[in-house]
Amino acid sequence: MNVHDICISEDLVLTAVPGQMLEVIVTDPLQDFTDLFKEEHWGWRPTGQGGMIFSRVDIDDWYSEPTTLDNPELPKKAIERANAILERGIRVQGWIIGHEVGEAAERAKVVNFETVAKIVAAITLFAVGGVLALLLLPFVVLAFGFVLLHADPVLCAVLSDEEQTIVEFYRWIDG
Repeated sequence: MNVHDICISEDLVLTAVPGQMLEVIVTDPLQDFTDLFKEEHWGWRPTGQGGMIFSRVDIDDWYSEPTTLDNPELPKKAIERANAILERGIRVQGWIIGHEVGEAAERAKVVNFETVAKIVAAITLFAVGGVLALLLLPFVVLAFGFVLLHADPVLCAVLSDEEQTIVEFYRWIDG
């Protein structure tokens, strides 16, 4: 017997077996997404609904902009997770990068600079001689400066479900 899957819409697939009743399978992109991220032990959170954006959008302490998976800004792990979503057959409308701005971004920078100061102090205390500490200090500051510049962006997927759910699934700071 030949079995045929007939795609009626993005969320409706009919499985047809000659001589038998049609079996209707309705897929739920959000449930499929949740299942994948539970299996992989990856963090994620819904951030809203409303569908794909096509230009920069400012909301509260964030601005968001559309992106593609070939964007060189995207970390390797972000692309790997996005590809896992696609390989699982979860349909997405597109990808969005979100950035903190305003007071939220300033608060994040203050916390990070406090952390930098503590680490620099610890290195200075444990460094053998003042010269070694002075030689290491610029590298430590550069490394943490890089982290600060790339810490706040998040990558979101816009699912092709009825609600057009937007889910954040990767933070640069998580590495």
